[in-house]
Amino acid sequence: MKNRDDLWVKALLTKYKSKNDLIPTIKKNQSCSNTWKGIWSVWSNIEKEIYWNVGRGDKVLFWNDDWIRGVGKLKDWAISNVDDMKDHEKVAEYVAENGEWDRGRIMDCLPRHICDKIFAMYPSGRHRREDGIAWKWSNDGCFSITSAYDIRAEIWGFISGMEVANERGFSKIWMEMDSRAALDLM
Repeated sequence: MKNRDDLWVKALLTKYKSKNDLIPTIKKNQSCSNTWKGIWSVWSNIEKEIYWNVGRGDKVLFWNDDWIRGVGKLKDWAISNVDDMKDHEKVAEYVAENGEWDRGRIMDCLPRHICDKIFAMYPSGRHRREDGIAWKWSNDGCFSITSAYDIRAEIWGFISGMEVANERGFSKIWMEMDSRAALDLM
């Protein structure tokens, strides 16, 4: 819901008492409309396909939000225990006073290849723009029915291909794919 000032967005969020977060919490109640029931039924799938577009980094959780494209939550990659206190740390808190990433602090907790992805990004403290959200399956980060249909068609195409291969006697198919990406597709 990019245009939160639009009347229809305000009406839905107010009527169904969703939080005023950039990624709203969608709750189902007894008196909700069929439209809202439909949104509620697919919302967890939509949330998985949203990532944070870091601006100042003051709203994005460093460990628990998906803010590095293709990585997911950093907590899942931690090489040392991320305690409850770190759970609420923002991306901006990992930028040193000089405006660069706090490399030592980050490298103590994450594998090198993840650190490299972070260090390749512009540190959040230098931005004046707000943090925002983006849709993973479009080039411009904006959700559209077409982009949602395209990803669904891609997954169904893959599944259909696997069914055809199985029907033709291929019981084992070697796939070369990042295991996290494969799990995301399932």
